[in-house]
Amino acid sequence: AQAETSKTNERDGGTLEILLVTDLRTHEISLGKIGGALWTAREMILMPLLMIMGMALLGRVPTLTLENVLYLSIAFLVLNIFAVTLGIHAGLTYQNSRTAIGHSLGTMFFLFIGIFIFMLLLVEARSSFAIQLQSFILFIGFGSLGLYSSLTYRNPSGALTLASIILPFLTFYAITDFLLGGNLGVCFWICVAYGFTAIAMMVPAMNDFDIALGRTAGE
Repeated sequence: AQAETSKTNERDGGTLEILLVTDLRTHEISLGKIGGALWTAREMILMPLLMIMGMALLGRVPTLTLENVLYLSIAFLVLNIFAVTLGIHAGLTYQNSRTAIGHSLGTMFFLFIGIFIFMLLLVEARSSFAIQLQSFILFIGFGSLGLYSSLTYRNPSGALTLASIILPFLTFYAITDFLLGGNLGVCFWICVAYGFTAIAMMVPAMNDFDIALGRTAGE
């Protein structure tokens, strides 16, 4: 929510136009917004990392080795950067703060809670493979369409289209691999899926976006 409102509130108040007369470049403004959102939420980022390290040092969780701590920390940081980047992207895409927050929270809900609940229901159903495959394709397919419409609402690009296709599949795969006891694979696919999507959202913001107006330079 902080990432979205950092754009929408300033745009509504007309304060972003002041940046046009400064020496700041577009990528500096975008990186500053990301850094500011991460700094504001620093306690929410540092506390889980400290808890992970504390549990590893105390030996409370046998599977939490130094290697797994590294994988978990990297994946957690990538997901935080993705969340902030998604907020910045939504703030640039949608004019209204509530709409931007709703789209970003809906995306996060689908990618994590929605896919996880669907996977549990799929396992509990214990039906035939054909029925499970059909349900999987329908859920992930419609989810990808919804993700595509949200990410490319005003600024379509090939990278965002690809991200909307692979992100639900790789999220499902990463959760499945985690439940099967995987570690490196989970971290790798999370970094690939969410890192690529974060870059795909930030490249337009750093290069082609008119920050003050919240639109592409070609519009």
